[in-house]
Amino acid sequence: MEKDYILKMSREENAGRRDEREMAVAAAASKVGMLVGGFVCIVLVFLGTLVLNAPEISFAGWMVYFSMYASCNFVLFRKLGNRQNLIWGIIAAVVAAGFCAALVLKSVMK
Repeated sequence: MEKDYILKMSREENAGRRDEREMAVAAAASKVGMLVGGFVCIVLVFLGTLVLNAPEISFAGWMVYFSMYASCNFVLFRKLGNRQNLIWGIIAAVVAAGFCAALVLKSVMK
């Protein structure tokens, strides 16, 4: 077989799929996104507590962050079957639920 024919068949076979480079870039982008989300939550803690005197803002931020982290780990577990991702996903979901409960309690107690 000729090289061009093999390349053409490979392109047709893999049409619409991501290549390894795109998947690696997407993984790196999601890591950066999670880091930025964590940094924003830290900023919300200081802003809500020190400036606005409304700590509920930080509860909401952390709830969203840990929900994102849990869902990321659940998807990794589903796709890769790594039990460590399942454990971290469960822990993160419990923490997110804890921040949700704290947000509700703080709002009701006012």
